[in-house]
Amino acid sequence: MELLVMRHGDAEDSKDDFHRRLTSLGRDEARDAALAIADRGFEPEVIYASPLKRAQETAGIVGEHLRMDVVECDSITPSGSCQHVCELLSKAKAERPLIVSHQPFVSLMIHFLTGEQIFMNTGALCMVRIDVFGRDLGELIWTQ
Repeated sequence: MELLVMRHGDAEDSKDDFHRRLTSLGRDEARDAALAIADRGFEPEVIYASPLKRAQETAGIVGEHLRMDVVECDSITPSGSCQHVCELLSKAKAERPLIVSHQPFVSLMIHFLTGEQIFMNTGALCMVRIDVFGRDLGELIWTQ
């Protein structure tokens, strides 16, 4: 499996974390990420996104550019469980999923899969190759 992990674009400040929307910069970051995905020739089979507004908006922009629908996934919130997401992905039929989520989950997921310590800025992408799901069994391919 080639798993593409993306952090949502820049979002407005708000006390209501669930409903924070993308800023103009965040929408630009999402469009840039969609173009980068296409430029790299990566064709995701499915886009999973956190239910939080900023991740949904980011995934929607990427999905629009790639002509794909977005599947909401409650497991990839900021406090999501890496083990649970690995179980979900291992049962999925997709060999090239894209997940759009948040810090700290995205960095924790990359660390769980590869052992690599990476902080993902807003709009960042990270590709991981996975043959067998488990701690430190994946290979970090690229980041952007």
